[in-house]
Amino acid sequence: MSLDAATEEFTLKKDRSFTFAIDKLDTDETASQLAAASALARQQRQVIIPEVDTYVYGVMTSGAGIKPDAVALTKENIYTEIIKANAALDNAEVPETGRQIVVTPDVYLLMKQCKDIVMETDIGNDLRLKGVVSNLDGANVIKVPANRVPKDFGFMVAHPCATVAPTKLEDYKVHQDLPGISGSLVEGRICYDAFVLENKSKAIYYQAQPAKA
Repeated sequence: MSLDAATEEFTLKKDRSFTFAIDKLDTDETASQLAAASALARQQRQVIIPEVDTYVYGVMTSGAGIKPDAVALTKENIYTEIIKANAALDNAEVPETGRQIVVTPDVYLLMKQCKDIVMETDIGNDLRLKGVVSNLDGANVIKVPANRVPKDFGFMVAHPCATVAPTKLEDYKVHQDLPGISGSLVEGRICYDAFVLENKSKAIYYQAQPAKA
């Protein structure tokens, strides 16, 4: 018996760039609040990271290998639905260690109101920086803003083995006093994508909620 290896090839589709100028006078009159470094940091925080997160979560939910029928989540049924998700991943032989439960703030509130859920909230700062807010039955609970996930998002239980999200290029530069510019020219480019591995798709369980009228 021989062992065969299959190779999946992926082409990155997201190649995004930006450029903006900051006039020296504007920097001076705003007490350096419009300085190039702070403007670039704000661009990354308010534009780049939200865009990448939204795209990756969209790819994961659309490529999830397990998608049950939509269910309206309540504080009475949220624990049962999460347990069903973990059971489905168990049956698909997905590793228990490393699972992530992704929820919106509204669903996280339901979890906190559920009498059957006991969450461990003593989370290290390194994990909190990645969005982890608690731990439930060994899985990290990640809270994400509702505008970064699909409209009818309920929750998602996923193992990292199912998704690859490569960043091929991430480059940011600040140029000073280029010809025709009295001040700073800020440029950035990021080339990225996300893919759900075909033979690992069942490591993602996506529970949608009924569409709101």
